Amino acid sequence: MLKKILLSAMLLTFTVSLSAQDLKPIKLPAPQLYGGKSLMLSLKERKSTRAFSPVKLPLNVLSDLLWAACGINRPETSRRTAPSASNWQEIDVYVATSDGLFLYDVKEHALNPVLQQDIRALTGKQSFAGEAPVDLVYVADFARMGGANAEERNFYSAADTGFISQNVYLYCASAGLVTVVRGSVERDELASAMKLRKNQKIILAQTIGYPAGFIAKKGPGVFNLNKVSYEELKTFPLLPEPIARRIVDYRFTYGHFNSINDLIKVRGVTWKLIDKIKPYVVLEGDSTFDLTSFRNTGS
Repeated sequence: MLKKILLSAMLLTFTVSLSAQDLKPIKLPAPQLYGGKSLMLSLKERKSTRAFSPVKLPLNVLSDLLWAACGINRPETSRRTAPSASNWQEIDVYVATSDGLFLYDVKEHALNPVLQQDIRALTGKQSFAGEAPVDLVYVADFARMGGANAEERNFYSAADTGFISQNVYLYCASAGLVTVVRGSVERDELASAMKLRKNQKIILAQTIGYPAGFIAKKGPGVFNLNKVSYEELKTFPLLPEPIARRIVDYRFTYGHFNSINDLIKVRGVTWKLIDKIKPYVVLEGDSTFDLTSFRNTGS
């Protein structure tokens, strides 16, 4: 009997590993803690929307979204942006995209691959679930809830999911995204596709994207702060030449920037300037900035 159990566990592990073998973990960029609409304005604009643009969310937007949902906001204690009964932290956030299914790793602020399969349509009975760029699936892991009885597990996991989903609503209102939380889910079919354990339960799903009709504008490109040279950066009209030089000097002295907000450590840089240049700077990839395109956009 024991051999059969061990064999089944090994087969399950192999199947899960195989299903995601071509997907790589995605390290998310550090969340941007400044910018966006105020809390009061976000509360005013918070609403459910069921029409979405298929335009993908940039990685930095997805990073901010997931951190707002339930990321760690007090590193010294690993406590999060959303409360959790008895600090069980029993809610896992799965992220379904056209690339596959990922599990949000809160501690590493990363996406771990689960399935190399687009299962967005399985996350809800409504057609938009399969068309919007992101569907979150909130899954309770009852194994983390200690001695809680069945009634307590169901009650507290539902409440904790509500806290997380409301954080997502507020972030979306602040960042110009739209969202709707959904209970209309074929849970058994979805759980099977996600290869969940028996002590895991799907609570809700939530769809996120840009508003219907949104068209991604082709911008003038970006600078990679961790690669750009002084000669390149000094051509950026929004940066005074001395600050461009200090940014590059800072990088050579202290190493790579881990967050765009690290620019505040550079002498002469203000939060107002960071908000102004944020759309044009990244921390990974190549610099693609084109001065002519920048001028043509009227930026």
